[in-house]
Amino acid sequence: MSEKEILEIIKLLEPKIKKVLLQTTSQNRDDLEQDLIELLIKKIRSNSIQEVPGFFEFINEQVIKQQSTLEKDK
Repeated sequence: MSEKEILEIIKLLEPKIKKVLLQTTSQNRDDLEQDLIELLIKKIRSNSIQEVPGFFEFINEQVIKQQSTLEKDK
């Protein structure tokens, strides 16, 4: 993922981050905001965000699992 894309994601999440920061004391907000953004960048770069399967891919996986379960029960 490019730096531009990462910045776009952070920009999209900025209102939520600001809202959550209101729950902390004003002395801690800047540090906490930096920590949250750093954590977001690390998670995005590490590709720990899982890709969600498409509908048909999900259905096919479920059918295969069900078939293997039925075969075991025989």
